[in-house]
Amino acid sequence: MVQLYVALEGDLVITQGEIGEEMFIILQGRVEIVINGNQIGQLKKGDFFGEGGLLNGTGRRGASIRCLKMSIFYILEKDSFDSLRGAYPDDCTLFLDVAQRRVNTNKVVKTDDTMSDCDRQKLEEQEEQQLYKQAKRRSLRDVVRTVML
Repeated sequence: MVQLYVALEGDLVITQGEIGEEMFIILQGRVEIVINGNQIGQLKKGDFFGEGGLLNGTGRRGASIRCLKMSIFYILEKDSFDSLRGAYPDDCTLFLDVAQRRVNTNKVVKTDDTMSDCDRQKLEEQEEQQLYKQAKRRSLRDVVRTVML
């Protein structure tokens, strides 16, 4: 099932280390990604987060997400996500690819403290843009609509 969720500026949407039972798709707003107290990037409308907790085997969140301004999200619960993975395995490969790229980017961030926040954000955005260009998939909106029906 997909739900709508509204969070205000400064609200913590997910917390690093907690068990993740859902992922979020940003419909409106902007959030920051925080790992071990350091901002490593930002996400905006059309981006998603929380998939790592559903895919990494432990269910643990790899980062905290805090709203930089009022934001509206779709929340896709684990059961719905698992149903989508079964019904549309090729489409859900995108989530796996993004999750793996984020893990790899986070490893770079953790080992290179000299990288500026701006450079970290650019690196993450470039990697995700490459994924979106390479992926042959239906639009995320179509997949979400399928779950809602």
